[in-house]
Formats: sequence, C-alpha cells, structure tokens
Amino acid sequence: MKTETNLTLEDARKFYSTATGDFKSYLISKFTEDALIPKPKKQESSLPTTFAECCLKLGTTEESFNVMWTDVKRLLQEKYNVELSENTIAYEKLKMICKVLNTDENGCVWSPDPDSTTEQRWFPYFYFTPFRFGDSSYHYENVWTSCGLCLCSKSKSVANFFGTHFTKEWEEFLKK
Repeated sequence: MKTETNLTLEDARKFYSTATGDFKSYLISKFTEDALIPKPKKQESSLPTTFAECCLKLGTTEESFNVMWTDVKRLLQEKYNVELSENTIAYEKLKMICKVLNTDENGCVWSPDPDSTTEQRWFPYFYFTPFRFGDSSYHYENVWTSCGLCLCSKSKSVANFFGTHFTKEWEEFLKK
C-alpha cells in the first residue's frame, strides 16, 4: 500500500541537512537537491556573484589580478626556480571573495577571532566531485584545518552563498 505524504518544501529543507540514506534520497526525489539547499536571505541578494565583481568592490579588476599573479609566477620561476601552482592563485581569489562577502554595509570587514571560544565561524557549502561539503557548519572551540580559518564566513547564509555562487573558484582551488 502506497501512502502519499503532505510534506512541504519548507519542512523538507529542515529535514534535509540531517537526513541520510533512503530518507535523503526520498527528499531529493520529491523536491530536487537544488530546491532543498537553503538560498541566501534577501539581504545577501546584493552580494557580488562573480570574482570580477569582487575585484571591483576591492578597487581593482580581474584583469589586474591576473596580470599581477602572472608576473609573480614568472618572477618566482626566473629568480628562484619555484613553480607557483594554479591552486595557490585560486586560494588568493577565494580569500578576496571571502573578504568582500564578509564586509558589511559600512565597509567593516568581519574576520574570525582565532582565540575566541564563543564566536560562530561558518564554512561554505559546495559540491565538487569528488569533494562535497554537505552543509554549512560552525564551531566555537576549534577550526579544522581542512576548512581553513580564513575562508569562513560570518553567517550561514553567507557561507552557503560563498559555496554555491563561486563554484568555479572552489574547483580551481581543489584541483591538482
């Protein structure tokens, strides 16, 4: 006997972050994974969605960034015979994006306090095969090195925004 439920999308979103196995598969079959992932709140809708927009907010351009890092890469190779990896450059991009996303309307940049045991630090959600951070999370007393203190966000919605809107940059960072 098949029973139909009256599960709303709002309720499904609440269950999704902790669901596992068959129940998670059921939720995805009813609503799709994209619908179940929390979207940023209205206040984050004005946040930049590209690296180029982040550069402009920091008073530079994506082209200037690329020229600078091409020069740094060449200089390291010529003077010190050191190869600068592409994911190192991608990490610099992510730090710039994180700075912009953690800047409030008054221009104050939130940065995590490494000594705090009460501050919430949110890590981004993203999906990139073979890596998956299934949901944003925060921790008071410890920061895992796999997440990185300087790539965390001031709120869950900003962390989700960071992970879902800058997937190209995350992919560049995580690839070999």
